[in-house]
Amino acid sequence: MVRVPDADAHLPVLVYDGDCGLCQAAVRLLERRVRPPVRSVAWQRSDLDALGLAPEEAQRAVCLVEPWGAVRTGAGAVAAVLCAAGGAWAIAGGALGLPGLRRAGEATYEAVARHRHRFAPLLRSAPACATPAPAAAPTRTASPTPTAGPDPGARPGAATGPGAVTGSGAVTGSARG
Repeated sequence: MVRVPDADAHLPVLVYDGDCGLCQAAVRLLERRVRPPVRSVAWQRSDLDALGLAPEEAQRAVCLVEPWGAVRTGAGAVAAVLCAAGGAWAIAGGALGLPGLRRAGEATYEAVARHRHRFAPLLRSAPACATPAPAAAPTRTASPTPTAGPDPGARPGAATGPGAVTGSGAVTGSARG
């Protein structure tokens, strides 16, 4: 299991499907071209309890776990990562937070996720996914713009601030003594 090292505790964690060729290619693209200040980890090799995620949640969509415990999923996670990258990427991420574009982004994310097995041959990558996404699974969404504190739209029971303790006893944020 991968735990977020203390030196990286201030960074959001992008949790993706490590068995999905499309997800792997997207994360490599993010790391090479966009370079957001996030730590990327496949859900299969992470301590989901320490991150405050259920396995079903991590299997359903990409998740961005903020240092204080707020979780964004799907298109909201993508938008937040783009905002965190700054520059033109932040403009694109912010645009995804606009009412009409937010819905379009969510619909696009869900359509791509449903058909991701079709992209693997185009990317010359690993098979798209070992775990099929549920047809009508609900997703959490939140403002794609990163905030400086707890997200009021975060899941109840999630760690809520720097130094909060997750379900596994891991301390979040940088408020350690």
